[in-house]
Amino acid sequence: MEEMQEYHYIERIGFWPRCWASLLDGLIYLIILLFLAKIVFGISILEYWMSLPSEESTMYDSSFRNYRITSNIIGYSYILIEAFAGAFVGKMLLGIKIKKQDGSEGNIALYMKRWAVKNCGVFFIILATLTGLFFFKYVNMICVLIITVGDFFVFASDKQGFHDMLAKTAVFRK
Repeated sequence: MEEMQEYHYIERIGFWPRCWASLLDGLIYLIILLFLAKIVFGISILEYWMSLPSEESTMYDSSFRNYRITSNIIGYSYILIEAFAGAFVGKMLLGIKIKKQDGSEGNIALYMKRWAVKNCGVFFIILATLTGLFFFKYVNMICVLIITVGDFFVFASDKQGFHDMLAKTAVFRK
């Protein structure tokens, strides 16, 4: 007689918890950037945007340029958290994590694969910056559009974004 295997269904996380996690990430990133701008570079982003260009603004422009470079480095570093940990800080705070489709734990290779698919546009922005070829910015826009539309696939019964489908991942409770 054949024994039946016990099957435990693990519920995948849908759109709204992911959305709240993303909003938390955005808030955390904004706080980091505002702190960085004011404390490290001594600039107020709002004042900079509201001010008219003048001779006095040369030093301020230099500080702002350094701030923009540093904030981009921090931004790219922040999004790499997901590639190594399987969750951004927002997901961690909400107790959700990227795993294999069957709910088993993933590994760094899986997280990196998903990250690369989800953030494919970043590669084209870097290429555009390094080469000066505007064409890569159009490729970036197409990638971002495809991934953004694919984010809404999580409303389906499988609760997987397009990037999850390609990487063979899903989001679950920890």
